[in-house]
Amino acid sequence: ISSKQINGKNCSIDGNCLITVIYVSETGALCSYADNIPFSKNFELENECEDAYVEIDSICDNISCRAITGRRLELNCNAILNVSVNNVCKKEIVTGCDCSSIQLKLESTNVTTCVGRSDKNVIIEEELQISDSETVTSCLRCSVTPRITDNRVVSGKVMAKGEVEIKMLCLCKDGAAKEFSSIIPFSQMMEIENCDECDCESKATLCGYEFRERSGSDGSFASVIF
Repeated sequence: ISSKQINGKNCSIDGNCLITVIYVSETGALCSYADNIPFSKNFELENECEDAYVEIDSICDNISCRAITGRRLELNCNAILNVSVNNVCKKEIVTGCDCSSIQLKLESTNVTTCVGRSDKNVIIEEELQISDSETVTSCLRCSVTPRITDNRVVSGKVMAKGEVEIKMLCLCKDGAAKEFSSIIPFSQMMEIENCDECDCESKATLCGYEFRERSGSDGSFASVIF
């Protein structure tokens, strides 16, 4: 998901679907092909939402692929978007009465108040050593998964710490496919007003990534931008 926006009752979502196909060529070599397909979706909400926050989980389902010719593939899949629109609702409650002839039955309750929200787009570029012994000829598939490991409020700011797990299925010089993985830590500070002495929750989502591999005399490396 690259962008999400609410304007009145209209919610618009833009994103990209990365498709990776691993196949065996006519010569028996293991190959892969990747393509980014952009998409956009608009839908109408039941009510107008001011200062609403949109959360989106996207998955692909019902994937099918078949070879039509030696140079053409037919691939079908469904992109499922689970959209959650969160808005702050205000309600009035009776807390007391000045009339002495009315008996009140009072009870306490906990109320959660959203102090603020913040989104921050971060670009991280990292060079990884895939292997110091294997010579990698190509990367068949790569997956990037971010996760938050800790978040806390520090001096009026929210500090989020996490890690990005990168898994690569690579084709080595001897023709074998091997999996390599790496963990990249990250931390970010976000400014939110009046967040002192508050509980906070953070979530990391992947908007996209670019992967480039190279081989040298001292091993195989990869440059990852996400």
